[in-house]
Amino acid sequence: MRSGRIVELAPAAALFRRPLHPYTRRLLEAIPIPDPSVRIEPGPSNGAEPVGAADNPDEAGELEPQLREITPGHFARLS
Repeated sequence: MRSGRIVELAPAAALFRRPLHPYTRRLLEAIPIPDPSVRIEPGPSNGAEPVGAADNPDEAGELEPQLREITPGHFARLS
């Protein structure tokens, strides 16, 4: 969910194996690794949406993409 709206819906295994929505990917990349010897350097924010009007499509005057089935049982809002 993002801003109170579902952006991706799938069985947990499918979601972790192949996240489709950019926001879902960023959330999964933010999960900390519980091993202090593993250090991941932050990379460039590829395709990151800016914070602000994009968080609320109604304010931005844009139509929100519909939640659609991409693969059987895996739904996402993709533009």
